[in-house]
Amino acid sequence: AYLHWSGSLQSGFDPETARRAAFLFPMTSAGKAALLSLARWFAEQGETALAWSALERIDPLSLDGDRECHYLETRGTVLLLLGSRQEALESFAALLERSPHHFSTGKMLELLRTALDQVDLPLAQRLHRVLREQRDDMEGDLRAELLFLGALLAEAQGERNEALHGLLELSWSHPDHPRAGSALLRSALLYEQAGKRETARMILEEAVSRQGEAGMQAQDLLRDLVTGDGFESENRRTGSTGV
Repeated sequence: AYLHWSGSLQSGFDPETARRAAFLFPMTSAGKAALLSLARWFAEQGETALAWSALERIDPLSLDGDRECHYLETRGTVLLLLGSRQEALESFAALLERSPHHFSTGKMLELLRTALDQVDLPLAQRLHRVLREQRDDMEGDLRAELLFLGALLAEAQGERNEALHGLLELSWSHPDHPRAGSALLRSALLYEQAGKRETARMILEEAVSRQGEAGMQAQDLLRDLVTGDGFESENRRTGSTGV
């Protein structure tokens, strides 16, 4: 019977077959594979509670190799859907420890955004380090996104000059990228905080000349700069300069 269900699972995923195999042989290799497949399928269907229930039936200590990696990825994905972002990041961090190149570039950038949003700097640093190794093979849009997120990471670590370098490289090397305007605004904010108001003014004028939403925000910031109010009150309003 076990060989029959194992063979059925290998021929392709079927929810009903996976349910039966998971129920009949939960402790076997086929049963664990069925539970993992069910968890992913439930998550894709939006049935997060059922996805989590399937994962809870798997003993992670009994997994190794690719199956452990798939478990950690699925667990992180389901936890994100459940709103447990910090726990999800812990699962992804464990996966990154075991298999640094498991994720696609796009997925790693997405995780880097989440890590920055959760202020999980150790994980953000590790993701950024792996992504930088792949930078030369990235397409332009992905490279621009990496520049932006790397700048935010540098800023979070108190490395203002490094942050400015990334923001300005993005805004000048990728002027048509959706992040370019945000990069200009954020660099102007950093220069103003450093007391370099004239430099901040020139960057804001450049942002205005590019128009768009960032240009409109730059006009407001320029007005405050001229009146001497500073940017502190504007920092919260320029949401497009964040992750």
